[in-house]
Amino acid sequence: MKVFAATLLVLLTTPAAQAKCANDLYRFTGVVTATDATPISDALVAVAWNDTVQGTTLERTAHTDSAGRYSIEVPFYPWKGGSRGADTCNAKLTEVAVLVAASGYVEQETEQPVKGLQTTANYSLKRTAGVGLR
Repeated sequence: MKVFAATLLVLLTTPAAQAKCANDLYRFTGVVTATDATPISDALVAVAWNDTVQGTTLERTAHTDSAGRYSIEVPFYPWKGGSRGADTCNAKLTEVAVLVAASGYVEQETEQPVKGLQTTANYSLKRTAGVGLR
């Protein structure tokens, strides 16, 4: 009987058991500009969130293109194994930490609310003192 219980526990913690919880793919997009609305190319945009399965903080990054646009996909796995074979589906991703940085600009850190599976957030960076001034 103990072998059966151990086998059942292994089966309940496999990907098949996790499949009943929807694994969501969130997409964050937007534009990074200077305060004068000039697009900033090659700016770093980092998104961090808490992983409910591993209990750690995960991060994804992207660099902006020549028009200042970025796109980051964040996989969020809501499954969390429960005790006695009772697994649960956790809440959806509701907020992420965002860092935006570019050479010659003041870094911006913020908490970004998540708006469904697609969140658009634009960021405007201030130039550092003395850079680009003549």
